[in-house]
Amino acid sequence: MAFLFLGMDEIGQIHENLPTLLNDLFVKSTMQNPYDYLNQYGYESTTWLPYYIPLILMFLIVGGIYLVNFLKSNWRRACFFVLGVACLVGGLLVEYLNTKPDIMFQDGYYRLVFWEEVLETIGITFILFFAYIYFKDEVFTKRYPEKND
Repeated sequence: MAFLFLGMDEIGQIHENLPTLLNDLFVKSTMQNPYDYLNQYGYESTTWLPYYIPLILMFLIVGGIYLVNFLKSNWRRACFFVLGVACLVGGLLVEYLNTKPDIMFQDGYYRLVFWEEVLETIGITFILFFAYIYFKDEVFTKRYPEKND
């Protein structure tokens, strides 16, 4: 479900527009929005990341609990999932770096954007490969054992 949301987010550019929408809906003019709050502590990167931090943490916690249980019996398959999540987190870190004011649109910025997109693509590829292997082994083998010679 999380990856469906990420795909829809990438297509619909939800994360670029989310801060404005949430600030208009929930933050009164007398309140400080999360981005401005983090700015006073030195945060100078993309505006959407402070809003996604709770979702990212929730995904990592739930995914971590699932992964620990899954690793006990399926460690070879789960390695693809772990690699995929690591690439996605790496892409997030690269995006954090390339949206800092002293880096954004300077020399090397587009190289960082390239690596961010490469890491995201590789991460999703590993996760999809994990899903393919898992469903092929778990669903197809159990449902059609005679075709699995």
